Amino acid sequence: MCPVATNTNNPGAAGERGRCVEAAAITPDRELRRTRPRDGALLTAIGVTVGLLGAVAAATRSLPEPELVRGEVALFRGRPRRAVRRYFTTFGLWGLTRRTTCYTVTKQRVIVERGLIRHHARSIPLASVAGVDLVAGPWEGAVRLSALGSGAIVETLGPLSVETARRLAATITHAIAAGR
Repeated sequence: MCPVATNTNNPGAAGERGRCVEAAAITPDRELRRTRPRDGALLTAIGVTVGLLGAVAAATRSLPEPELVRGEVALFRGRPRRAVRRYFTTFGLWGLTRRTTCYTVTKQRVIVERGLIRHHARSIPLASVAGVDLVAGPWEGAVRLSALGSGAIVETLGPLSVETARRLAATITHAIAAGR
């Protein structure tokens, strides 16, 4: 069964009877004419998509730093690293994720903020952190925080550059030692 059209108008032509003609329209004078989807609609859809992505990217540039309680001082502020591989594997959406994620360390807590449309802020008191694990590879690293009692990983901060991950782990470790 042909999904578009079947040429049954010329029964005398050999091999023509019942042949499936893809995306064809039969004109009054029985000639086959090819029809094409409108290029304007496709270009409009592409333009709207690019415009929306541009608007979201522009909105992420102006995200403020996390708010701190009065008297609280930020010991470390950082964002995930830029990684070309992540941009390609996520079709460019990694840039939005990276720009909307922020890590802040104070003397009392670690603040992790993520998201643009659905903003999620998590505050982890340093008194509840049992361990700080540094995971460093050749190109990127991460810091894992584990909780007191269960030892389960509470949060993974990364991906970061290796040097930034080491600096973040050292800052959290010193803040924990100073608070105890």
